[in-house]
Amino acid sequence: MTTKTNLKKMAAKLESAEPPQEKSPRPPHSKKLKYFTTIAIMLGNITFGCAFNFYSPALEDLRIKYETDVDDISRIFTILLVSYCCGALSATIIYRYVNRQLGVICCFCGMSVALFLTPHVESKIVFFVLGGVLGISIGAYDCAQVVWMIEMWQEKSGPFIQCQHFCYAIGSNIPPILMGPFLRDDNDDDELEIKKRSEMLIPFTVAGILCSGAFFMQLMLFIFCRYYTPPMYGKEIKVESCHGNVEFSIKNLFKFFGSQKFKLIVVMGCFAGAYQGMELTTLQFIPTFGQYSPINLSESTSAYVLTGSTGLFAIGRFLGIFIIMKVHPVVMLITSLAIVTTGNVILFFWAGENLNLFWLACCILGAGFSTMYASWSAFMEKYLVFTDAVGGALIVCGSLLAAVYPVIVGGVIERDTRVLGGVNFFSIGVCIGGLGVGGWVVRKGKCEKKEGGEECGGRV
Repeated sequence: MTTKTNLKKMAAKLESAEPPQEKSPRPPHSKKLKYFTTIAIMLGNITFGCAFNFYSPALEDLRIKYETDVDDISRIFTILLVSYCCGALSATIIYRYVNRQLGVICCFCGMSVALFLTPHVESKIVFFVLGGVLGISIGAYDCAQVVWMIEMWQEKSGPFIQCQHFCYAIGSNIPPILMGPFLRDDNDDDELEIKKRSEMLIPFTVAGILCSGAFFMQLMLFIFCRYYTPPMYGKEIKVESCHGNVEFSIKNLFKFFGSQKFKLIVVMGCFAGAYQGMELTTLQFIPTFGQYSPINLSESTSAYVLTGSTGLFAIGRFLGIFIIMKVHPVVMLITSLAIVTTGNVILFFWAGENLNLFWLACCILGAGFSTMYASWSAFMEKYLVFTDAVGGALIVCGSLLAAVYPVIVGGVIERDTRVLGGVNFFSIGVCIGGLGVGGWVVRKGKCEKKEGGEECGGRV
């Protein structure tokens, strides 16, 4: 009897000495968590669109405030994009170790501080520093939202991605509408008098309050309904690692040379840079185009013309939510490129001398921009797994190229407004080339898989 008891004790000790079993994966997200998080992301994207485009209508007012020229003050757009790139790059590393929701809370805090303080600073250098803070915060947020919706909804993410882009478009309408009433209505006022009665405090404060609202919503979700990486998506990435496909990061960048995944990332980065440069530069400099072209519009009128572009931009993105369910992304992309080309031809040749054609060009460009990048992302998402690192890499590649555009346009637009249409033609050419190269890389990958006996059509 004693021997049996001793054997049982030894068996119990051996069991306790065994390594602990692997923790069971977290359960899939509840519908409540998904929908609450989705609503928070949508509000965040409205804030994102507003903050990213907020300096555009106020550029001339800011030029007068800091007693400088367009070339100098337009550097804020380059600072915004370079800092946006730095924010996205750092976020790809930070989000590996910090809860994504907590990172997004910090992003909205940075946006709020930058917008609240901008109308109060008298130094141009401090203004540029605040622009850098705003850019870093926006870049880190964009890096999160790029992959967040795909990660959460996975194969059902298509319409939600379009909703994200639609919410960004809604946000891009806020700056010209909000600032229009506070900008001057004619071009004959003395600049010193304009500087004295500038009313930029009100719109910048309203924008800061909007960012604060997004901040508090994310904070409440973090406290009461915390997000975590869903098990299915985490498993997919883990399987890739087991097969030797190292996840993209700066440290192992060179290991990806020659792989289909790396080629797709490069192609997407080039497309993102050309598109982002074209879209942002157009929206940033449309008011300046109107003020310095022969039609000689006032600040207020130029801001309202900008609403024609942002309004069609928002409407197109709303319609894209439903169109993407019926139309192949490549068809949508080719159509968008054709519309943008048409609008840019009008902008380049005739918009500077005719107010009606200026309105028409802006509206056509806004409609063309609306579904271009979303269609490209939907097409590439079929062949590339979007992780935080991949999303960050695309943002970094895109923003570095796009940061060059304001330097070129800002330095020339006072003398020749056609420079805006010229850089847009360059972007259109890069986007067409990106579409062709991307399709070639995908077809080549399919052929290689077919020859190797592997299953075709999977994502890398």
